Amino acid sequence: MTISATEFKTNLGKYIDYISASDETITVTKNGRKVMQVCKPKLSGAERLASLGKPKGKALDYDELKKAAMEDKYEITL
Repeated sequence: MTISATEFKTNLGKYIDYISASDETITVTKNGRKVMQVCKPKLSGAERLASLGKPKGKALDYDELKKAAMEDKYEITL
């Protein structure tokens, strides 16, 4: 999708919601020239795991996730 800088600025919230719901990249132009592209960030494995299994109201700790993944992978009991 390609939009103007004015359109992007005016409807920033709408485009943030759009990007978060899709994998599409938005190209922003100013005076007909491409000035930037906006896309969803690439997540690390631990971040993807945390986003899938996050309990309601409780933050997940990266170190806890890493430890659990290592225990599963290598069958380590600590």
